[in-house]
Amino acid sequence: MKNSKNIKLFGLFNIFESFDFLAPIRIVYFQQATQSYTLAASLISIIWISSALFEVPTGIFSDFIGRKKTIIWGAASISLAYVLYALGANNYWLLALGAVLQGASRAFYSGNNDAYLYDLVDEKEKETKFPAFYGRIYSLLSFSAFVTALLSGVLAGWSFSLMIWLSAIPQFFSLFVAVILPEVANARSENTNIFAHLKESFAEVKGNINLRYLSMASIFGGAGSAAYEFHAAVFSAVWPLWAIGIARAMQELTCTISYYFSDKVIKKLGALNTSIFQTVFSWFGSILAVIARSFISPFFIISGFVFLGAADTATQTLNQKEFTDKQRATIASLNSLGSSIYFTFVMYVAGLMATRYDAFIGLLTTQIFFIPVIYYRLKLFFHLKNTVKLSSVNN
Repeated sequence: MKNSKNIKLFGLFNIFESFDFLAPIRIVYFQQATQSYTLAASLISIIWISSALFEVPTGIFSDFIGRKKTIIWGAASISLAYVLYALGANNYWLLALGAVLQGASRAFYSGNNDAYLYDLVDEKEKETKFPAFYGRIYSLLSFSAFVTALLSGVLAGWSFSLMIWLSAIPQFFSLFVAVILPEVANARSENTNIFAHLKESFAEVKGNINLRYLSMASIFGGAGSAAYEFHAAVFSAVWPLWAIGIARAMQELTCTISYYFSDKVIKKLGALNTSIFQTVFSWFGSILAVIARSFISPFFIISGFVFLGAADTATQTLNQKEFTDKQRATIASLNSLGSSIYFTFVMYVAGLMATRYDAFIGLLTTQIFFIPVIYYRLKLFFHLKNTVKLSSVNN
């Protein structure tokens, strides 16, 4: 494959971008800095609110201006964000500004990076090769996250300040790699008017029932991201601080293996079946963790990551198949915008519940708000099943 070197370079970018000691215990760090789960949740919500505000502009930026430039802006934003986190450990407003920049980075990466990889794959091989390349790259990303998670609890126990600065360095390396990435040739919208481009994107979602169900599941998936943020709080409630990184590392290692074998799992079960199974399986794992409320709770949460890599690859494969070339990043950004808004709402409610009761109740709250994801993925399953039956009858 002629673009294999460029795909490997993009993989290197993802390794540096994911080498982040803060991510596994973000809510613990913010809680330590603010002495409040509510304020900690508010900082995380700022990340997502900022991401929501920048989502649509950055998605359009990607489709109009180019994927590479969008990646560079994202890398620059997250690099500066971590400098602010390091300088503002005892200053809520510096932390909040860092959160705004991190949210902007999420928006630049959202939709764009997967579209960049999809455009890197040779046209004739997109259907067959994209899941394999996506799984391999994100297995590297997860392995990088595994290493940082393994060390994050130890570093946090020694020095939160050192942990943040060590997280900032790889982000600057990712910025360097982003600069030398090649630009890809992506189809550009014929509309030079941004609002006309947005109207086209909404029309695509409205007119494609498969894409509509996938988009709704993606939007309500913001509750799953909120749950991930609360995992560290649950771990810290039943395990010592130094062990939180080990729990996160176990999650990431499980993800690494899942991503690596995702192509094989999808070929065996099918993309949609893989996605549905993981959704239900992880939901039950979190519920069992809340019921147990003991030192074994983290293991129930970790078990929910067994098929996460395969399910994410399956979902992205389904999405990219339904997205149009001219609105590929924009539609993904619109989905991410909805997800960010929903995440902010769920995170705020869960933060209040955790402050009033405990972290377990906060996690339970996120799982209640996660139920629509199961609903829409099942809706897509039965729609496709009925479509196949109808097609068989007509033939």
